[in-house]
Amino acid sequence: LGDLSSSEDESELGSLGGGGEDEESKQDQDLDKELGLVDDGRRAARRKEKLALCKACQGQCMWQAVYDLVEVQERMIELRSELEMVRNIDPETKFVESSVAQSVLNGGSTRLARSDLLDELSAELTRLERKERLVLVDEELHRAYASNEAFMETKALHGYKQV
Repeated sequence: LGDLSSSEDESELGSLGGGGEDEESKQDQDLDKELGLVDDGRRAARRKEKLALCKACQGQCMWQAVYDLVEVQERMIELRSELEMVRNIDPETKFVESSVAQSVLNGGSTRLARSDLLDELSAELTRLERKERLVLVDEELHRAYASNEAFMETKALHGYKQV
């Protein structure tokens, strides 16, 4: 066994430590890229938040909304507006032009019977309201399972706040 001086030990450790830090830094950058984080000063906090353990998921939080809530709500606003316009049209009018109805968006005729258009818009609005409620209830349920609190306030399930 050869004798190594302290300066040789330090130089070996320095080169090993430096390489390890570079490797660790590259892994951090890869992980940040995978998580979609950019370096804007708050990266570390958001990274910690993204990697935090979720009691409901028993690991990294994997919850995602079943439907895009923003898209659903935007479509609901569009449908309500069109529905109000059709309701305000003279009831004696038999046919109405619409570009909002789902059948029109799927390639159908833009000219529809007033009663059929009312039925179609109402039915789609009801479906979207159910999708919105599903997302909100699912999110509350996830937060309830992930919570460490003894009690939790919910609203989406019954439509009013309750503990």
